[in-house]
Amino acid sequence: MRPLPTGEQLNSICIVDNNVLISAGKNGTIIRRSDHDSQWQACFSNTKSDLNSIDFSDKYNGIAVGTNGTIIRTFNSGFTWLICKSRTAKELFAVKFVDSASAFACGLSGTILKTTDCGNYWSRIQTNSNDPMFCMDFSNKKFGCVGSFNSVFITSDSGKTWSKKQFNFIPTAQITGICRVDSLTIFASANPLNGRFIKSTDGGETWLETSLNLPLLYGGAVDLVRDIHFKDKFSGTIVTEFGSILKTVDGGISWSIDSTFRRVNEKPSLMRCVVSNSSKSYISGGGGTIFESDFISKYWQISSGGLNSIEAVCFTDEENWLIGGEGNDIFTTYNYGVNWNITGRTNSGNIFSITFENANTGFVATENGIEKTVNAGMNWQKIYPGSFKAVMHSCDKTFLFAGGGEYNVGKTHLIRSSDAGISWVNSYSGNDGSVTNLSVTTDGYIFASTTFGKVLSSSDNGISWNVSHATDEKINCVLFKNSSSGIAASVDGTILKTIDGGNSWEMIFTGLSRDIQSICIYDEGYAAVGENGYAVRSMDEGETWSVLNNITSNNLNSVRAITGGRIFCFGDFGTVISYDLMDKDITGIIKPADATKSVNVTASPNPMKSETKIQLRSGTDMFQIFDADLFDATGRRIEVEYVKEDVNGFTVIRLDASQLSTGIYLFRIASGSFTTFIKLAKIK
Repeated sequence: MRPLPTGEQLNSICIVDNNVLISAGKNGTIIRRSDHDSQWQACFSNTKSDLNSIDFSDKYNGIAVGTNGTIIRTFNSGFTWLICKSRTAKELFAVKFVDSASAFACGLSGTILKTTDCGNYWSRIQTNSNDPMFCMDFSNKKFGCVGSFNSVFITSDSGKTWSKKQFNFIPTAQITGICRVDSLTIFASANPLNGRFIKSTDGGETWLETSLNLPLLYGGAVDLVRDIHFKDKFSGTIVTEFGSILKTVDGGISWSIDSTFRRVNEKPSLMRCVVSNSSKSYISGGGGTIFESDFISKYWQISSGGLNSIEAVCFTDEENWLIGGEGNDIFTTYNYGVNWNITGRTNSGNIFSITFENANTGFVATENGIEKTVNAGMNWQKIYPGSFKAVMHSCDKTFLFAGGGEYNVGKTHLIRSSDAGISWVNSYSGNDGSVTNLSVTTDGYIFASTTFGKVLSSSDNGISWNVSHATDEKINCVLFKNSSSGIAASVDGTILKTIDGGNSWEMIFTGLSRDIQSICIYDEGYAAVGENGYAVRSMDEGETWSVLNNITSNNLNSVRAITGGRIFCFGDFGTVISYDLMDKDITGIIKPADATKSVNVTASPNPMKSETKIQLRSGTDMFQIFDADLFDATGRRIEVEYVKEDVNGFTVIRLDASQLSTGIYLFRIASGSFTTFIKLAKIK
């Protein structure tokens, strides 16, 4: 596991200079790395819009563009960003500087915008086209090109006029990457079946097309070309959606697969952007992943991202948790998720469920069997074969239950053990769908949900089972407070509710359009999480649901609660989100390998007059060494005096505000891979 500031998909990466890299992606994510810091740090982007492209004119001035016409700019090397008036609500896909102050951006409906003052003011350029503009490049301020569906638009007069070159691909084929090396040479990539490389050596008048012969992957899925980059007329790189890298050293006459590259966890890397300088190449992609390769060793390594997805979660108590999921690693925390350690590794593939009967003895359900540990998860032994999605103890820990089945044919398989997994007996077999989840109640009932919309219940420790038909759709999770009252999570934002032990079910819509994956009970009600980072909660026994603030696009697979109205949500790419439901808001994001994100930061007084005290608490000594900067509302760095003190386990920063003008400020604190901003106000 690697420290990282985000698990969000990164759509673009920019080499600011030889010492600084900046990447942008979904949910307003911007991360930054310099040789001085060595690790990636999250930056304050001032937006939650998805960012599709980022570019810098020099080490200080940059622009990023994205959905809903979003344009943001920075002039402090990316630490903070300001919202710009883009004069459009169309999604913008690309931005490119052509000199120190001038830049172009392009997007849907033939949108091309231009700025001459680093993004403060934008004007719209007429293209006489309504085609979407997906990618853009300029060799200098005069010669540029834009990629669209089956076509490329060319300019040789600084964007005043554009000519269109049409190709003969299938109608939905998209120009996904474009690179203009000089006034005559243009390289582009397109994504019809098997991929295309296209090239012009006469400024776009004529083109040569070459098939890339991309293979079909993952049971016949089409691997799509995503981006192209050339260092010069000869050396180029193409990246694909599912994680292939193609190289050429002869200007695209021939292409070869880079065999040194390996996808993360053998799954699609969802790669988006490739750039290079004189010494290294960089690729950004899914799950906050950034790959880099130097031109000496030529081997790729991960510098950010690459975390496994989390699906299995076990709270042995409120402080001590175990998690697992994609891959074989079991992670543990002993302090509410502040610090994480790899405890051990299982032997049977992806982990779907974890349960412990005491501090040492635990069980996991995996895609290839049930495994057991007797030393707190350090070592695991396979004790029962088969594919299982759930494993759970009875309330009194006397019995152990596991559920799974054959997903494609709907076979149901429930087994139980009364001797801590030494021997197992068949508890239920049928054709009611594969088991997705198990739930037990304090009054001794066991419930199971299935892929065929069934809920199974047992009141005699699994000797006999009743089956109720709750819905025609898959049920991902079922949770009962007692033998009568329960809810279940289904597809398309649907919650099912029963008050008669599952004999009848009421269908409730949460307002989401995404599948709900997991439910928990917290102090005042229910909370549920699902696809694309959505979370909802109910305070009236599941009758109505409200949507919580969404700050990740990663799927959330599991949710757990502790006392005091706090829930923790676990999901793809190592995502862990903490919600304080008493405050009705998100209080922090933590990662199994980056637990510093749970730091508590407060400032008092705020607004400030002559001084404010910024109090930091992390549960560790991470703030023994830190960097701090103050920025005004325009993003300019302000010189300010501050003193660090250690008071009763807290780190306190005493900030001298006596010389500051009235207004709004951002105070940046960075320690290792952790970066946070706190908004301060100065009054007279």
